[in-house]
Amino acid sequence: MLPSKLNHIIETFSGIFPLNFYWRWTGKLQVLPFYHTVSDHPLPHFSELKYFRSKNRFLDDLDFFTSHFENISMTEVGKEKKSFHLSFDDGMAEMYSVVFPILQEKNLDATFFINTDFVDNKCMFISHKISLLQHELKKSSQIRQRISGYLECETGAIHSYLNKINSEKADEIAKLIHLDLTEYLKEHQPYLTTKQIITLKNAGFTIGNHGKSHRNFNTLTFEEQKNEIETVNSFLKQWGVDDLFFCFPYGDYKIKNELFEWMYRVGGIEKSFGISGLKEDGFPRHHHRILMEHENFSAEEIIRSEYLYFMLKSAFNKNKIKR
Repeated sequence: MLPSKLNHIIETFSGIFPLNFYWRWTGKLQVLPFYHTVSDHPLPHFSELKYFRSKNRFLDDLDFFTSHFENISMTEVGKEKKSFHLSFDDGMAEMYSVVFPILQEKNLDATFFINTDFVDNKCMFISHKISLLQHELKKSSQIRQRISGYLECETGAIHSYLNKINSEKADEIAKLIHLDLTEYLKEHQPYLTTKQIITLKNAGFTIGNHGKSHRNFNTLTFEEQKNEIETVNSFLKQWGVDDLFFCFPYGDYKIKNELFEWMYRVGGIEKSFGISGLKEDGFPRHHHRILMEHENFSAEEIIRSEYLYFMLKSAFNKNKIKR
């Protein structure tokens, strides 16, 4: 993902050159766009997060990708040809209700990376709890006062404080303001069910591993990291998934080489994925994806920006992640 300070400059100048110029200059022919959800009216657990794509934007994205790149399966990722592979993180319900029908209609392949803690709506991801709490803030001054009292902060600082809390504190605040998270999960079903995942798999889509609980891997011990991966692998194997692919929650920053080596040699992972945009990596089986959820920019603008940024970084030998 592009650093925010360079965003405007790069997006302004990236349109100067045709795509063919970028392909020839960089030699990077394959792009890996990824999303979290597609929705015109995201529910409160997602509405405050800002990283989602509207349905029309998503359809425009697909028109761009299919016009300039060949859609490929997960098995072809890493083969340098003019191609793209879509992926979706976190196993949101919209993958089944919105994305699945679109991909089927357009005959496009994709991968859905899931967290097994959230499958069947057993519990809620911390970011979604925070979004819910931030949504509740809008309802009354009384709720804002209760939360600011709990956090020991001014009401104007609640949003920034909420972004730093852990899941247990989010649960406590929800109880404080009488927000029933269990009932919310039951009523809104924000995550994929096992039945829906099996349907996606049987329709030919890849189901990938996004870690058991979506924890930041650079905060975990080696044993905890392995457990996060192995738990999801077991779930996938149970439903007949033979080829295992892993995508790091929050990206792969500061992940030690021992985990990569374990994944490929012992953990059964064929390919792994980060979120660093158009980049090369010291591990040839590790690939970087491009976040598409910049609602004010088209897919073409986002992809062009990634290519220009790659070129700028290459001038300083910074376009490859060395581990």
